[in-house]
Amino acid sequence: MTWGTFTVQHILSLAAIVAFAVSLHFILKRLSDKAKTRVLFAVSLIGVAAVLYDLVRWGQPLLYLPLHLCSLNALIIPFAVLTKNKVAAHLTLVWSLGAMLVLIVNTGQAYYEMFSEAFWVFVLCHTVDVTVPALLFTTGLVEFNIKKAPAVIGTTMAAYTCVHFINIGINKYLANQAASLALYARSRAAIPQVNYMYSLGDEGNAAFAFFKKIIPYDYWHMYLIAPIIAAFLFAVHFGIKLRRKRKAKKENITVKTEALQ
Repeated sequence: MTWGTFTVQHILSLAAIVAFAVSLHFILKRLSDKAKTRVLFAVSLIGVAAVLYDLVRWGQPLLYLPLHLCSLNALIIPFAVLTKNKVAAHLTLVWSLGAMLVLIVNTGQAYYEMFSEAFWVFVLCHTVDVTVPALLFTTGLVEFNIKKAPAVIGTTMAAYTCVHFINIGINKYLANQAASLALYARSRAAIPQVNYMYSLGDEGNAAFAFFKKIIPYDYWHMYLIAPIIAAFLFAVHFGIKLRRKRKAKKENITVKTEALQ
């Protein structure tokens, strides 16, 4: 049975991820900060294990380097959990959007068999990417601060630029290696290529294909991420402010009611 896109099994798997995140949130709310950190760190190691598994399992490490946003996030999350570093924590929260997008618009993974190792490694890694950063903030381990937005956007785009040049370097190396083995002339299409962070194309992802329609150039099309990050961070910021105002208003009404009694 394949995973599919917006099939019953796909929707149920997304619901299971949401249920896991919500359940873990309420469990963590009852624990001390030290216990919260231990639990989230243990969960974050699942993502690290998934990254390492892909790197070793398939025998082609250059094609499975942890250079996609989700893989990089999986490696940063344990650090953010242990240190409570605010820039790292906000970075993982923003990068979790990539994992969320890939889980929902899963066109590149729709063919996965649901009981295959590839499916479980993919889903577990991306579940960690989505849930742990959010729980760092919802459980109070890290306080959200909109002032971290410039650092987060700058770091993201710097990482993306570095990965783009790594893509070019690896692809050139793979092409030269194939040529030296006299394979290049026979079958150009057979040469493996990497496209970490999708800097060289959308790879069939509907969202990134939309980016490519707006900016029809490799590398530059993904710069549309920057305004999306800014919009997301400001949405979270204003959402938190609105929630605090409602809470303060409710507490004020309660105090006045008790005073009248």
